[in-house]
Amino acid sequence: MIYFEQPTRDLLVGRLVQQLIPGGHLLTGHSETLLRLPQSLTYVQPATYRKC
Repeated sequence: MIYFEQPTRDLLVGRLVQQLIPGGHLLTGHSETLLRLPQSLTYVQPATYRKC
């Protein structure tokens, strides 16, 4: 995702989060950061987020 512009990243993350069940995990690459963390995700550890 580091090669995409922010609006594209936001759209991509939003679509991925829609596919997760509550409690599901979104794993990203170690160089990826979610600067605009959706409210439906909580930070677990670097590169790991959980859907509320």
